Amino acid sequence: MIKKFIDKLFGKTDTAAAGSARAGKKSPYGKRLEIGPQEHGIDTSLVDERAMDVVRTLKDAGYEAFIVGGAVRDLLVGLRPKDFDVATDATPEQVKS
Repeated sequence: MIKKFIDKLFGKTDTAAAGSARAGKKSPYGKRLEIGPQEHGIDTSLVDERAMDVVRTLKDAGYEAFIVGGAVRDLLVGLRPKDFDVATDATPEQVKS
């Protein structure tokens, strides 16, 4: 719904042409590197179970989902975060369903 609104607002771009223009270029951000629990040392008991349920539910539904933001910073230094943000590739409509 939001994507359709934004497409209408700004006019839909030709994604096929844009994709072919980017095909030969490398991402300036590099590859995503996943670091396991042995390396990052995050105490999973500090992660709120409800946040883990959200991530687990989205992943079980076939989407990517990650705890992000200040919660990650707090967990890395051994603090219990007061709130959790989750990033996902699911649209708001997909999350709601």
